[in-house]
Amino acid sequence: MEPLMSSSSSREKDDYNPRQSSDSTEFNVIIHAKARNTRAKILILVASIAWLSVFALLLGIYHRLANNQKCNCEINDVGSNLLVGEDVPIINKVARKYHYLEDKLDDDDFSVTDPVWADLFPVGGGIVYLSQEYIESRRLPISTISPNRPGNKSVYEIAGYHSLHCVSALRANLWRAKGDLEGGLPYDMEEYWYHTVHCLADLRQYIMCNFDETLMRVEDLIHHPGQEQLRLCKDTGPIDRWLEKNYQ
Repeated sequence: MEPLMSSSSSREKDDYNPRQSSDSTEFNVIIHAKARNTRAKILILVASIAWLSVFALLLGIYHRLANNQKCNCEINDVGSNLLVGEDVPIINKVARKYHYLEDKLDDDDFSVTDPVWADLFPVGGGIVYLSQEYIESRRLPISTISPNRPGNKSVYEIAGYHSLHCVSALRANLWRAKGDLEGGLPYDMEEYWYHTVHCLADLRQYIMCNFDETLMRVEDLIHHPGQEQLRLCKDTGPIDRWLEKNYQ
């Protein structure tokens, strides 16, 4: 009897084990399949991030190359920080008060105002003479070579002082016309007209290019907005020193 019981027990055990093994195998297959799916999703995500990174890098390189090509054009913008280079690394801002009129600059008496206007300009009036090496390093547009300077240097005029020269010329023409009219003298419009129109065009373009977003206060008793209001302005001192150094 014992052997029969042992045999029956053994068969039951044998019948049980295959079923247990089969269930375990199916479970493992499902687990491995899910793991493979998870790994595949991770690989796809990593590949997508890598592709986007490469695309962004190539796009950045393209824009840098495009900007460099723009800098090679004849029409280029050389700001003061780039212009003065290592000589003056930082152009400071200063607060200046806006005035409707300035007595020493806007008086009718030219004997008083002319010296003050002259002091607004650095030595050379904003003209500089630059070497070919400097011109190439800053990618400046080609200019006229000066016969009055050694070393094959080219002559340039800084835009800010050219526009200030135009303001000075308009002032002179207005006061000249006023004096002639008051004195009963004929005013030669033809002699000054074209330079006046040129200066108006220059100032219009200069203002639009360097547009000031300052919000100027308005008061009922003040017909000129911004009177006595502080403005943040560029300090021309470092630029003047650079101009005078390169005027020699």
